[in-house]
Amino acid sequence: MKLSFVIPTRNRGVRLRATLAGLARQSAAPEQVVVVDASEGGFDLPRLAAEFSQGFQNFVPVRAEKPGAAAQRNQGVAIASGDWIGFCDDDVDLEPGCVRALRDFLAKEPDFGGVSATIANQAPRNFGRATRWVARLIDATPGRPLDGRVIGPAINFLPRIADAAEAVCETEWLPTTCTIYRRSALLQPPFGDQFQGYSMLEDVCLSLGVARRGRRLAILRDARIFHDTQPGDHKRSASGVAAMGIRNRYYVATTLLGRSRWSTWWQLTLWQGFCGVAGLRKAGRIWFLQNWGAASALGLIALRRK
Repeated sequence: MKLSFVIPTRNRGVRLRATLAGLARQSAAPEQVVVVDASEGGFDLPRLAAEFSQGFQNFVPVRAEKPGAAAQRNQGVAIASGDWIGFCDDDVDLEPGCVRALRDFLAKEPDFGGVSATIANQAPRNFGRATRWVARLIDATPGRPLDGRVIGPAINFLPRIADAAEAVCETEWLPTTCTIYRRSALLQPPFGDQFQGYSMLEDVCLSLGVARRGRRLAILRDARIFHDTQPGDHKRSASGVAAMGIRNRYYVATTLLGRSRWSTWWQLTLWQGFCGVAGLRKAGRIWFLQNWGAASALGLIALRRK
């Protein structure tokens, strides 16, 4: 099966080149890579093409028609010609054999619609007694482990797999940090217009949509990446990102998961209130802005204005 990787990018030329170089060194590198660039002023795309045209059978750098992670990925998927579609952030380092492991898994497991690499430096949450108690209040199936699940108003948790005994962890959602999907399992376009700019939670919405079409999802313990998280214009507004998170979770819960508007609102309010209290010990300007943004979004939802 031919694999196309889609990489959205913005103002990260040096970091993007490191990601592309690492991807080209993979033992089963994708046949096609589509880079969708929304950088201010733009890259020198002919130069970028010259740098990496030898690393892949088909390297396609293009200007973004509309800035935003989800919109750029949609544009890249429309260009991609692969039977499998890979999504990769522009700030990851792939360990040797990562892409081969993902490809081999999909080839051997036809019931699975998507598979993701383990983010080696992104540890899942430690669930204390208070966290588990609040989670039970919003979980439709309380008592099940939270790892790898999406509960209540689209609250998502990474699975604990880095040191797991099992090499394959079946999960309810996948990040887009380094993930491969069967093209046949994706909606067209994969991401909805709801997701703008930073596009927070677009990966949850995408993978839940794949799962609801009867395809299973997995994360592989031994396919590993390092996520070298970078700053960006989209992250400068702590209140804006927090408000986006509330709006997008509300959208996913009510539109995709079919949960009632009222129950979604009070569960989001409960969860955000708990997170705000839990962060009081480190309260500062960022904590205030995040909680202000979340509270404003919850208020607008309550007034049916968003």
